[in-house]
Amino acid sequence: MSDKIKAVDSEMVIARVHELMAEGKASSAKAWTPVKIVDTIEEEFGTEPATVAFQYLVDNYGVL
Repeated sequence: MSDKIKAVDSEMVIARVHELMAEGKASSAKAWTPVKIVDTIEEEFGTEPATVAFQYLVDNYGVL
């Protein structure tokens, strides 16, 4: 995505988080990391969506 989203669409961000988790599990490492997910969300969508992704991971997976 070349344009960063202006308003946070939480459902879209959470869906992308789940995609990234699945990609991580399917990788040779067989794992995902919250830092990589949040960094990817920030690169793709910007700071505010990255904050949404981080909070989602903390609230639902207990990761920090």
